[in-house]
Amino acid sequence: MKKNLLLNPQQMDQVMGDKKTQELLNQTVEFFEHKGNYSMRIDSKARRLPSDWYQFIKESGLFATMLTPAGYGDDPDARWDHYRISATSELLGFYGLYQYNYQVSVLGVGPIWMSGNESQKRELAQLLKEGHVFAFGMSERNHGADLYSNEANIKKVSEGHYVANGEKYYIGNSSRAPKISCLGKDAGTGEFVFWVVDCRDRHCKYCGDIDVVGMFTGQLGTFDMIEYPLEDKDILARGDKAFALGLSTINIGKTQTSIKVVGMTTHALYECINHSHNRWLYGKRVTDMPHIRRSLLEVWSRIVMTRMYAYRAVDYFRQANKETDRRYLLFNPLQKGYATTESERSVIMIHNIMAAKAYETDTYAETAVRQTGNSMRLEGTAHVNMSQVVKFIPNYFHNHVDYPPVPDGKMVKDDTANCLDQGFGKVREIRFADYRRSFEGCELPNVKIFLEQAAAFGKFSDETPMTKAQSSNPDFMLNVGNIFGAIVYGQLVYEKCRIEGVEDMVIDQLFSYLVKDIDGYVTHAVSEYAGYFEPGQQENLLQISQLPQNDFAREEQILNDYVFALDGVYKSSYGVVINDEKK
Repeated sequence: MKKNLLLNPQQMDQVMGDKKTQELLNQTVEFFEHKGNYSMRIDSKARRLPSDWYQFIKESGLFATMLTPAGYGDDPDARWDHYRISATSELLGFYGLYQYNYQVSVLGVGPIWMSGNESQKRELAQLLKEGHVFAFGMSERNHGADLYSNEANIKKVSEGHYVANGEKYYIGNSSRAPKISCLGKDAGTGEFVFWVVDCRDRHCKYCGDIDVVGMFTGQLGTFDMIEYPLEDKDILARGDKAFALGLSTINIGKTQTSIKVVGMTTHALYECINHSHNRWLYGKRVTDMPHIRRSLLEVWSRIVMTRMYAYRAVDYFRQANKETDRRYLLFNPLQKGYATTESERSVIMIHNIMAAKAYETDTYAETAVRQTGNSMRLEGTAHVNMSQVVKFIPNYFHNHVDYPPVPDGKMVKDDTANCLDQGFGKVREIRFADYRRSFEGCELPNVKIFLEQAAAFGKFSDETPMTKAQSSNPDFMLNVGNIFGAIVYGQLVYEKCRIEGVEDMVIDQLFSYLVKDIDGYVTHAVSEYAGYFEPGQQENLLQISQLPQNDFAREEQILNDYVFALDGVYKSSYGVVINDEKK
């Protein structure tokens, strides 16, 4: 076969930049392959906490090495390296929601590392070394992601001393984390405050699990702070700085939850190909059926695009600068809102191909079908993230800055100055390089059609932009936002494909789907909102609509060279049952 553009843990060709990282990822693969599909399915069926996984986290030092910035602790290989953090999420996602413990720990430690509280940082480094997971206390039962309505609060009782009260709800790792970083308000001033609670204190009451399908490893829960005693040393930040800690942490967390599902859909695709390519119905191989062939090609293409986008977004995040380059504030929410939607679309197609087989609880596909949608709907829905994305439309098409090219982000470096010091500023001040520069010299048919669609959308935005009322309508905004999202998505996909040396015929095939998607978004917007448009808007939207240039010979070649070539290259290990205790 030609180069596999997807992750395959059994043939680990994602070479990391340093020996320690490579060893840790290899150890992680060894753990899950030894544990095996059978044991992982028992974890799921028994709805149990996998104690062997928690033991591995402790003994391997995986979380400690990945989530401790350079200069803290005594591990010379520890650093906040966003590329390897993301690669770890993809790998863990490949094996299921075991990644959730990691993703929530990223969120839990984020506010502490971003703060100026050195005593909390030193203690955190030690707790990570001891093998603990962490939790992030932001959401509340009555307010969800509406952080402005947070009711948890602290009240001053004497100089340097406070008490905290309030409930936090839907908190992953909350029954196991020794400490939780929490966002709330000062009861006296109303300003935001970020503080740290020790879950082992009797004033922090764990109120039980929240029973959510498939979330057994993270054990979502709710806890109350009841006259919890705090001192100045427990406070991370106040006011705008506290709120910024939360937003900056979420900017990182978005990238982890979305790249996790790349791993999940990849695993499901391997299983789907192994099943369908070796199954015969009505005297034919299943994969000889035209609708199956085209579905498999589309699934593979969409997973490749999502992976390319996610790692290119990593490149931009790693070279960000809070003073001059904050383009990640577009790319990260788009990754969460668009890439997770693409992953769920892929899993639905996989389910259609595997049919009843994907319901069988001894398959990984059953896990993917049940869990992939979580990433799209939790920790900020597609609507929430796309409402952020559309704010960048004017500056994406105008007011360009001549930034230097963004390099491949696989370099070994600590990203504390980039990812953990994000700054705080107005979205309208963020500038972009001209997206067309990325495509200079490209003559691929579908890429050229895509660029024509992008130019037509720019015209729509210039001449007939959304009104304030339209922007305030989440459904209308999402329709228009999806068109813009596909354009930005395509830019980063193309850039990463060139960096990775992807064949022209593959790139053109990928863009045929983006052209089709944009056409579909336009059609949906026009049909759903006929009569709602301002003068000229509908006409300008319809100018975006174009059809892709299909090449059936190219499709067959990619199917044979890249898709059917995956048959048998990854087979789930059944392993041994090494953890049979129930939750």
